[in-house]
Amino acid sequence: MKTIELTQQERLNLLIRHEGVKDYFRVENDGLSMFASPQDKAAGNVETKIFFNEVGLFTNLINSLEPDSLFTLLAEKGITKFSDHGIKNPKVSPKKSEFENPISTPLEGIKIAIDPGHVGGGMKLAMLEGKYIKSVNSNGDTVEFNEGNLALLTSKLLASYLEPLGAEVMLTRHRLGETAFGKTFLEWLDQDFHHAIKSEQENGNIDKKTANYFLYKATPSIIYHRFFKGLDFKERAKKINEFNPDLSIVIHYNVDETNYFDRTRSRKIIYPTAENYSMVFVPGSFLTKELVEPRSRLEFLRLIFSDDLDKSLGLGEEIARQFNDHLKVNYVHPKKNLSYIKHTTKETPFEGVFSRNLVLTRLIRGPVCYGEPLCQDNILEIDALSAGEIDLNLLKGPKRVEEVATAYFNGILGYFGIVNQ
Repeated sequence: MKTIELTQQERLNLLIRHEGVKDYFRVENDGLSMFASPQDKAAGNVETKIFFNEVGLFTNLINSLEPDSLFTLLAEKGITKFSDHGIKNPKVSPKKSEFENPISTPLEGIKIAIDPGHVGGGMKLAMLEGKYIKSVNSNGDTVEFNEGNLALLTSKLLASYLEPLGAEVMLTRHRLGETAFGKTFLEWLDQDFHHAIKSEQENGNIDKKTANYFLYKATPSIIYHRFFKGLDFKERAKKINEFNPDLSIVIHYNVDETNYFDRTRSRKIIYPTAENYSMVFVPGSFLTKELVEPRSRLEFLRLIFSDDLDKSLGLGEEIARQFNDHLKVNYVHPKKNLSYIKHTTKETPFEGVFSRNLVLTRLIRGPVCYGEPLCQDNILEIDALSAGEIDLNLLKGPKRVEEVATAYFNGILGYFGIVNQ
């Protein structure tokens, strides 16, 4: 398994994008203290402290307790030691990837989670998501496809490559248009929306005024983007963490940012661009206000003291290299004028690999790689992605997706030190 061995300071360098993040923690001689707010740090009110001689115990607790239970434990512990509360090392089963396997089934016992990004389905829903391509191919014909469907086909193809080698694979969604809740957004809106509003209000995540706005005034598009999408992300992370995988792959397809914002509003057409580039994201790069939530502070601590970021870098490097070499899509330049690269990421030592504090790179435990292998609106990719050539269990799509799935597959094998024959 490829692990980049980082020092604690190197991890912190990748985790901190804005200086304001430092207002939530302090490194001391014997440990690291976490604070619930900058005001608490100024007043010396420690939320919890992880002592350096108890890091092994803390990382084992991460792997054995649910996030809410672990956060409650840390809050009760405060500035005392785990040992003062009689807490000892829990029994944690080793990851299956630590076992040696026969050559014929080199991934035997290894668990891999795959998240097919977005939702897809019909173009009407894809347009509601804002994750679609309606463009013109090289023949001058208008073509359309969407990212959610491409991601699902890629995920299913990748699973079909991994499973014969012994891997146990879990997908967070399985059908076109399906969300992480096992139903379409419109089904969720009809069946679960009111209950979800009530639950979020009871948990203090939204106030009464906001709840009433969503219930009585918001359009389906607003509900999707400002309420449902966040719940869907959390459900995807929950499914993955309950599966307890050895690694997780989050599959997306990109669009050139400038071209995307130039999309004509009248016909919703995005015209082809010569731009094409690849990248992957791994955890890190927290912004100033991204430690306000208790769960975010817990994941920040996890990423400081566990080797999840180290392993994510190893996985990300292998997959980014495959995007560049196998797909022939160059790494994005770290100085390219893309707002998310400039303002929300940190450059890592590896080409095409960036730390970014996305919901899933933050919440998913263990090694995680969030891939963006190509730009869908590239003039050559439009032709390749609009041709229906593959039929996988009634799920049809372009052959280019097969090449993307192979790039992920080769990257995973490289991460485990397996040579693809």
